[in-house]
Amino acid sequence: MAARAVYRRRTLWNLDAPPLPVLPYDYLDVDVDSPMAATSLKLPEDLKRRIERLANAANKTPHAFMVEALAREAERSELRARFADEAARSEEEALSSGKAFELAAAFDYLAARASGAKARRPKARAWRRSK
Repeated sequence: MAARAVYRRRTLWNLDAPPLPVLPYDYLDVDVDSPMAATSLKLPEDLKRRIERLANAANKTPHAFMVEALAREAERSELRARFADEAARSEEEALSSGKAFELAAAFDYLAARASGAKARRPKARAWRRSK
């Protein structure tokens, strides 16, 4: 097993905190069995200091902090792309069918379902495309 690194956690409220172990893989949802690719990342000095400060406050290494941040941003970008694809498909379906749900009826239905009440699903109604 790899030797554990040790660093000193310093906070505003406890400057004499004992050293904490840094585990070799203290990443959020990173598969530790998959190979890690090495990369180089040049950061502006002020951003590097901010990352070090935030990582230290979270009891993480700057490397682990950056890996987690990149993984979160990649996931967020993928979700946004899926959302945009679904919206485009929904728009195309509404345009081709000429039917859609009334906004107020859809909100009322969702509010009722979220509160646990039984609700009748709204019906799609014909609409005319604005010119």
